[in-house]
Amino acid sequence: MGSGATKELYPAAEPAGAHRRHHQLHASPPVRPRGAFATTKAGMGGGAGGGGGVMSTVSTMTNIAARANGNGKESPPLSAMLPQSMSYGVSSSQSLVSGDAPDLRNKALEARLMQLESSLRETDAHNEALERRLAQANEELRLLRKEKLAAEAGLGWEKYTCEYTLTQTVCVPPEFEPIFKKAEAAVASFFQQKVHDPSTATLSIMGSRYLMIRAPAVSVEFYDVVTRVMGPERRAEAFAFTRQLLYELANGIGFYDCRNFADMMNVTDPLVLLSAGTVHFAFAGWGFVSIAKESTPIPASDKFYLLYDHPCSFEADAFASRQRKVNAPVCMMNAGYSAGWCSHAFQIQVCAVEILCKARGDPCCRFIMCTPSRVNELINIYKHENPSLNIYQDFELPGIIAKLEDGKERAVKAEEQTKLLLQKVEVLQQEKAEINRKVIELYQ
Repeated sequence: MGSGATKELYPAAEPAGAHRRHHQLHASPPVRPRGAFATTKAGMGGGAGGGGGVMSTVSTMTNIAARANGNGKESPPLSAMLPQSMSYGVSSSQSLVSGDAPDLRNKALEARLMQLESSLRETDAHNEALERRLAQANEELRLLRKEKLAAEAGLGWEKYTCEYTLTQTVCVPPEFEPIFKKAEAAVASFFQQKVHDPSTATLSIMGSRYLMIRAPAVSVEFYDVVTRVMGPERRAEAFAFTRQLLYELANGIGFYDCRNFADMMNVTDPLVLLSAGTVHFAFAGWGFVSIAKESTPIPASDKFYLLYDHPCSFEADAFASRQRKVNAPVCMMNAGYSAGWCSHAFQIQVCAVEILCKARGDPCCRFIMCTPSRVNELINIYKHENPSLNIYQDFELPGIIAKLEDGKERAVKAEEQTKLLLQKVEVLQQEKAEINRKVIELYQ
């Protein structure tokens, strides 16, 4: 072979550095790492569905190209590195990114927005339907509670059932509804001031400390304690004593609770305090109050009269929970508390007597509140108007009230005796004058 062939096969040496540049320019593309361009079938597929796969492939190739050219120089164009079969995918992706994609994205967002607005309208309609159903359910619940109260009221109130207004905490005649609803708001704000701090063992409302006591402890269990102390042979005496004691205790609590509430809330109107008392009674857990329309709550008057039920008396419930049946009413704290509250509110001494009690098998716990001098009169009137009810009449007036009443009776008797004595004295004086006259006639 000639020298020319030798030169073609073995070209002359190049200057230093030139061979390195020549090798960089004409070297084969770097070997693709295993799995470097792996894509899903959907990504590598043709048509519109392949755009995402091509873009993923382009991104991966860009990273590989950058690693292959770690010398800091600009990488060659991606189209030069891709096979010819993929050049359409790259140009299509570039077109989507550069031109058509914003319009398509906006249209997709508008469609999505319309879909959300439609869903929102459907949700609003659904919520309105739920609100209507809730209002209907609340009305049905109110009517059911009203029917329940009427059923518990026995035979005395059925004819008035449709004429009563039921609020959240009390059932009253319609003319009392506005004032009692205002009382509910006032008492609710009062109890919202409750602060419970176990670290200091305090439960307070507007600065006044309260106690939480299990209801049976001051009802059915307390009767058992007194009976155990006095002895089983004195059970009847223990029962009567406990009734009196619980009444007196609750009477004092009710009196001072009313005074405390009136001072804190700056209330003096007797009817406002009466309405607040019934609501306070419910919030404090004593019982629900249902006032009959026959009631005449007249301040500072002997005509004061309340006829009312406590459908949820804690005392009757306590006896029912023990399945304990008794022959006499047991809601003495309910009676005493309400009488004490009203005594302060109306500035008149009143007492409350339970004439029907669920603990002894009656349909409800019903009370009459009035001045002590009218108790027997009003009970007899009510019994005459409701002959089918088993009215309890074998009662004694509560201790202090009984003493006051006894004192009044003794004063009346003493006054009557004084009048009789004065009449006798007058007769004697007349007789004496007649005798003197006759003596004078004899000497003449």
